[in-house]
Amino acid sequence: MKLDLFRTIKIGCAFLAICAFWQMYNNVIPLILTDTFHLNESVSGVIMAADNILALILLPLFGTISDRTKTSLGRRKPYIVAGSFMAALLLLFIPFFDNLYYKTGNGMVKAGFIVVLGLILIVMGVYRSPAVALMPDLTPKRLRSEANAVINLMGAVGGILYLILAALLYSKKRIEGLAHVDYTLLFLIIAVIMVFSAIVIMVGVDEVKLGREKEEEHEYKAFESIEQMQRVIDAPRSGFRTTDYMRDMFIFSFVCFGMNLKDIQFLTKDQVKDGILTFRRRKVERRMGVRAEIQIKLCDVAKAIIKKYSGDPIFLIECNHNRDNTAMCKDIYRTFKKVGLNKEESG
Repeated sequence: MKLDLFRTIKIGCAFLAICAFWQMYNNVIPLILTDTFHLNESVSGVIMAADNILALILLPLFGTISDRTKTSLGRRKPYIVAGSFMAALLLLFIPFFDNLYYKTGNGMVKAGFIVVLGLILIVMGVYRSPAVALMPDLTPKRLRSEANAVINLMGAVGGILYLILAALLYSKKRIEGLAHVDYTLLFLIIAVIMVFSAIVIMVGVDEVKLGREKEEEHEYKAFESIEQMQRVIDAPRSGFRTTDYMRDMFIFSFVCFGMNLKDIQFLTKDQVKDGILTFRRRKVERRMGVRAEIQIKLCDVAKAIIKKYSGDPIFLIECNHNRDNTAMCKDIYRTFKKVGLNKEESG
């Protein structure tokens, strides 16, 4: 499996816009506070530190809230799109209040500037966590390191865009001797970048479809050869009941087209009729509300495993329902090790 580079770049547009915004914020806002509003460095420093204080609260809060969100657009997109548009709109008020205060010196204008600044920080805090979480949500685990490099590169591009804009629009030669610097064009361009990134995410990234595809991926990558799978099947019994049981569960998953271990745990006897097993993906149903049924014709190997572990009066396969996937996978890897396979070979 290869990384879909174009899709990852589209996902990274949100991070690009965020980095461009923060580069501008950290460089321009202190100048406005000291040069236009004539605040001393201590007060300016407190205002500039406000984003870090808000981030401590907003980032984990809205990360958790977006985890539990279910909409037709997905879990993250509503926050990214709405947050980008709101932040872009609020950005335009910053140079407006900056220029107005320079002309009037009205204290109410200063108050309005601080309020808008606070609202921008809140909006950015609301959608930053969903924007960062979108890539892992839509990228298989084994491709996330490569995808993360692309996302970080997009962030660097955002920062570079700001530096280029600042160098072209506000070079020392251009602003030398000016009593007041008008940052309207810079803020407008950054707002356009944020809107553009939101449109790319909204139109070009189908979070629901991509998320469903990722959730329905096989629990394990296919073996490189039939011989590797045969080594697992033919491996001698370890003498440890749990390890041997998990080896059988892996074989059952394999012959049932990669059925998730958690789904296997909760199969019931009434789900098998005339040799056909009917079930739903528990994780997909829980996270996305998708209740589509999957039917599998049981082969002789699957039937033999069911017969071997048929002691439970309700569940199809006798098992410990409190055991999580991580613990079960560790038991499976012990079997792989015994037959000379490593994690990479087995997925």
